[in-house]
Order: sequence, then C-alpha cells, then structure tokens
Amino acid sequence: MSQKIVQGRFPRRRLPEIDVRKANKEAVGRSTMRFVPIKSDDQLDLQSLHRVRERWVSRRTAVINQLRGLLLERGITVRKGRRYIEAALPGILEDADAKLSGALRLLLAQLKLELEQMAQRLEEADALIEQTARENEDCRRLVKVPGLGPVTATAVIAAIGNGPAFRKGREFAAWMGAVPREHSTGGKKNCSA
Repeated sequence: MSQKIVQGRFPRRRLPEIDVRKANKEAVGRSTMRFVPIKSDDQLDLQSLHRVRERWVSRRTAVINQLRGLLLERGITVRKGRRYIEAALPGILEDADAKLSGALRLLLAQLKLELEQMAQRLEEADALIEQTARENEDCRRLVKVPGLGPVTATAVIAAIGNGPAFRKGREFAAWMGAVPREHSTGGKKNCSA
C-alpha cells in the first residue's frame, strides 16, 4: 500500500504584520486593558541579581546531590541537607579506612572546592541584596511584614516596582499568592487566612 501525505484539517498560518497591527490597535483602544509598566534600570539589575542567585542555589544543590550520590555508591551515607555534607566531607576525605580510591578522593576534593566557591558567591549576592533592601524605602516597608525578608522584598520590588500595575492591595495579594485558604466540605464554604 502506498503512503499518502494528508494535510492537516486546520493548517497553522503565521499572522501577517497587518493582523498584528490591527490587534495591537484594538488592544490600546480598550478601556479595561492593563499594560505592563517599563522597568527601570535598577529593577532590571536587581532582577538579574536574583536570577543569577537562583542559578547558583540550584547549582549548589546539584553539587551536594552529586556528592551524596558518589559517596552512597561507595557505601558512605550522609543525611540530606547542606550542613551535614559540609560537616562530614572533610572527615571522609581524611579517613584512610574509607577505602576510597585516589581518583575519587580528588573528585570529592574538587567538588568540595566548588561547593565552597558557590557558598562565597552566594554570600556576596546575599550581602548585595541586604544592602539594597536597607537602602530602598519600599524594601524597608516590605521587610516589616512578617514572613518577608530582604530576598523576597527585593524580588517583589524588582518584579513590580512601586506597584502601579495593581489597582488594589487585594490584586497584589492574589499576584503574590497570599490568598485565604479554602476548607470547604459538604457544600459549606469556609475560607481562612
């Protein structure tokens, strides 16, 4: 039986430039349309700092997991958590009874060094974030809220600025995810904070 190429029922087409312009023109004319404010250079710098810091944190977690995995393959177990691997690793590297090969000891030492460098970078980033939180008036007000620290406060300021995108505090709370929890049962609505 010969194969036959069947065209899709609704072929995808690219929107011509004129259609995009029409859509933009209509969007501008609507009164309910909300626009995203342009970010300042300070906001962009702060947002970049948070993105790089997040990458460093995930990289540190990856290194810790790799260390635990390599040690577990050799029968050495270390509890989950950064402080446990940081406390146990020097003793493991110096222990002659651990029966670790020279190559593995070298790899573990290099991963330990990478972990220390990552910690140094994160300390510098956290110091810069704390300095920014102390200098910015909006950040100082946000830090006073229970549960919000300098990292969260500067991340919020980097994302929204001073908040002109929100008409009410309720919209901002919903954007952050700070909405009441619903505990409903049997048709009874019960919301609590």
